Amino acid sequence: MHFRNAYPASCGGPAANSFRYGIARTITKALGVILMSLTSVAMSQAADITYGVNLPVGPGGVTGFVTTDGTLGTIQNANLVDWSLLLNDGSTTFTLTGPLSGNNSAQNNFGLTATATTLSVSLTSGWRLQNPCVTCGGPWLYFNSGGTPDIWLSAGGAQINVTPASGTYVVGTVAAPTAVPEPSSVALAALGFAAVLWKKRTQRPSAMGS
Repeated sequence: MHFRNAYPASCGGPAANSFRYGIARTITKALGVILMSLTSVAMSQAADITYGVNLPVGPGGVTGFVTTDGTLGTIQNANLVDWSLLLNDGSTTFTLTGPLSGNNSAQNNFGLTATATTLSVSLTSGWRLQNPCVTCGGPWLYFNSGGTPDIWLSAGGAQINVTPASGTYVVGTVAAPTAVPEPSSVALAALGFAAVLWKKRTQRPSAMGS
């Protein structure tokens, strides 16, 4: 009597190896597609950057944050995503908010520059924020571009100002970021793990002799 040279999948014969190979190829292709998609998204989208603000101005100051769309270098009006700035003029306080935090103020930027860790304004170009609109007469924060470079604010009470030592002023800073794995890195690690697992399984000796 003759028997076909075949082994059940559970015995690790050629059919089992073929099955494992097919599964491994499917998993590898799926992880490859995920990896390419995540990498494409990461490359096409710059992450927002939020700069913390803590500026003394005379007897008061400004605290809060400004968020950009991640653009580095010269910042245009459209690159400012949001802000929330608490003005304190020494007698009154008022918070100017951007589109995502209440939208009670407008801004007009002529001199902002961003790096990965600082947001600066040129006082020879200027930046103005005011409630409810620029030149509307409400509480305001001016990085002045006229006359002597200086910073003015009013929360609805007194008008106060300070004259910085230079014509470029750091508005906000970013703390050193905490390292977080990128989604593409996680997908790459998973792809490598799947490849190692597939190799080990295909090299496993047959459970039955020939």
